Amino acid sequence: MFEFDNDGFLTGRRAQLEAGIREPRERLFARAHEINRDCHRLVFSADVHNRDPRDMLVAVSFIRALEHYQAAIVLLVLGVVAPAKVAIRAALEAVFTTRAIAKDEETLKAFVMNDLLQRRRLVRKAQQHEHTNLVELRGALTPDFVGTLEAEIQRTEVRPQTAEELSKVAGMHD
Repeated sequence: MFEFDNDGFLTGRRAQLEAGIREPRERLFARAHEINRDCHRLVFSADVHNRDPRDMLVAVSFIRALEHYQAAIVLLVLGVVAPAKVAIRAALEAVFTTRAIAKDEETLKAFVMNDLLQRRRLVRKAQQHEHTNLVELRGALTPDFVGTLEAEIQRTEVRPQTAEELSKVAGMHD
């Protein structure tokens, strides 16, 4: 019986599998590595001002996109196609976010304000579940904190940003 049947992609013969995938597509993988190197050069050549929210968020979003890109390449080399597609989708969404917040002031502000929605989501998880990782958070949740958070969400009228909306603002919807 082939070891893959028992261990899947964790097989001890993974190097053979990888070589069988990489060798016929070496030109494509070499290009993927060049793109990665170019992106790394860009990241480390950027003059990011740590007091400029746009600079910091664009840099972090770009790095996030790059990490998803790298994950997709690693997964593709191993022949793990479905999760690689998920990583590519995540990379594209991070690219949309990066470009949209770099391009549009209102999108940048909305992106920052979306943190309120993320906090509310985490608060609700902590209130609904008894998981040990949430003990400290549950202890910090006072009615005043939750009320203030809800009031801030209402006052700012913040709403979730979709990947589709961000792609349109980024000029990348097509």
